[in-house]
Amino acid sequence: MFSREHRIYIEGSKEYYTVKTGTNLYKFLIENKLITETLCKGQGQCGRCKALIKSASGKDINKPTKRDKLLLAAVNLQAGYRLTCQYLVKSDIIVRVEKTEGSIVDSEFISVRIKKQNATPTSEDKSENKLGEKLDNEGENLEEKNLEESIINNSRGNLDIEEVYEELKNKNHYNDIITNVDTMETEVGYNPTDGLILLQYNKGIKYYIYSAGIANISSEGLIRTNETLLDIIDNNVISDFIYNNIHLNDLERLIIILDNKYFEGENLFNLVNYYTVNIGTMVCEIIQPQNNPLDLLLFFRLLYNNKRKNIFISLELLSRIYYFNEGTLYEINTNEKTIEDGLQKLLESSNNPIINIDENFEITIKDKYEMPDKIHFKVLLQTIKLLKMEKLISEDFELKDRLLLVDNVPINRLVKLSNKDGKPIFFIYRKKNLEFYIDQDTLDLIYCCSQYINVILKIIKSNLKRIDSIYVFTTEKYENLINDLFDLSIIPQDYSKKIVYFSGEPSILTSKFFQYKSIKDYFAKNITSFESINLKEDKIYLEFKDIIRKRVKK
Repeated sequence: MFSREHRIYIEGSKEYYTVKTGTNLYKFLIENKLITETLCKGQGQCGRCKALIKSASGKDINKPTKRDKLLLAAVNLQAGYRLTCQYLVKSDIIVRVEKTEGSIVDSEFISVRIKKQNATPTSEDKSENKLGEKLDNEGENLEEKNLEESIINNSRGNLDIEEVYEELKNKNHYNDIITNVDTMETEVGYNPTDGLILLQYNKGIKYYIYSAGIANISSEGLIRTNETLLDIIDNNVISDFIYNNIHLNDLERLIIILDNKYFEGENLFNLVNYYTVNIGTMVCEIIQPQNNPLDLLLFFRLLYNNKRKNIFISLELLSRIYYFNEGTLYEINTNEKTIEDGLQKLLESSNNPIINIDENFEITIKDKYEMPDKIHFKVLLQTIKLLKMEKLISEDFELKDRLLLVDNVPINRLVKLSNKDGKPIFFIYRKKNLEFYIDQDTLDLIYCCSQYINVILKIIKSNLKRIDSIYVFTTEKYENLINDLFDLSIIPQDYSKKIVYFSGEPSILTSKFFQYKSIKDYFAKNITSFESINLKEDKIYLEFKDIIRKRVKK
């Protein structure tokens, strides 16, 4: 009922701030203009909000979160560095905020959300995420509401910070408060240089500037142009383009991300084609999708790997699931294109979708003055959950016959049940000759997806043993997606504490490559071998195929 208060001392200032227990340190620093907004807007992805934190009360600072361990080197963590966006204030602390050069504009990196099921919230759970701005397919900026209101309630006090330092020294809690440690592990013997990342967008060319001084991205921007990166490369004007638009010269290293495969290079993990060329004194590395642009996104997401036993599942590329174990990356290739293609259609974005449905099956449309053009994926899952609760569908996702429900289901539900092309459907929206409904084919797809993910996890666990984390990815942000997947048993509840959910476009993670001599060198040091596993002869998988065949015949 009562909230304790703690003091935050900023190194180099004689003032302190009083905040409530549980205050998110990043939000506090932003609201008090002590730092500028970072690339990922406090979502725990870019690592730029790191700060050195020391105790001002004799208590230990917070233990590193999963995000801290993923983005910061072990030596940083030991020295007391933490991501401020992951840090919830629980005691008096001294914070050294690191200054960075460059402005952060129009960030399009989408949020990370770590959600634990049936567990006591920890620092990484409570730091709910604000959806960052992104450019959609039309290149327009989108904004979504913060998922958590700030709990900061601070007041200023006056205290000589030097007195605090002196007191801490006497108590042996000072511990080299001005130590400077790099944020990322660098290849031994390699001295990183500044670099640039260019990638093709629908209405321009996106860029990130990498600064070796801070070992991270220092600024970013979008250059509006009808000229494509491929045209710029073909016309041999890449150096002029960089100089005229980004105002960089004497650049030693450039990474270009293309939207299709244009140059014949080396296949990496059956996801991307890697090609290198020297442009004067500048080393240019080109990353292209091996088959389609979604391959790129899955490739970048492999960079989340923290050398533990992790599974990588992209809902848009479900036919290929990756597993990392002791230096070996395994590609579980099923060629299950029917499920994959069906999910891609359900997951694709639209201009004015139905974005919510309540327990009374009343819907909300993004723009209530316009006609809807799609059912949002989260609404689809919400509706299926409601149908199960109302016992309108069976446990294995089959709509029940309307005649069998007439005595037990209210008329306002019953009228939504109908038939189309000889198959049962459930209406979500009917107005002015426009209809949106869930049909049995959609339910069959969700059921098959559930069986598929469950059997893949079973195969990995039985053959490749331990699973530390399951990384689930989507291109669009789906609020409460993981909870819905658990509620519908699409992912087994046994893995509720191992799930990490990411969404959006992760190309910014390529900044990791600048810590190594080349992209190939990065993978040579972090992934020692690669194996592709085809499950067409696996007994467990064949049993799954038999279940699906029987379901489709129904």
